Amino acid sequence: MQLHASARPADDQTAEPHRWTVTADTYDDALTEAKASVPEGWILQHVQVDRS
Repeated sequence: MQLHASARPADDQTAEPHRWTVTADTYDDALTEAKASVPEGWILQHVQVDRS
């Protein structure tokens, strides 16, 4: 499965979000990896599952 994620700096609501895709066997693994990929001082904005 794939999990599409986006994040932006916590102090800049107008910043263009950074988007990336994580591929993993389970949702929990993908979410853990996505969260670990968010730089310090940034917030995870959105995740979307693609099971295709």
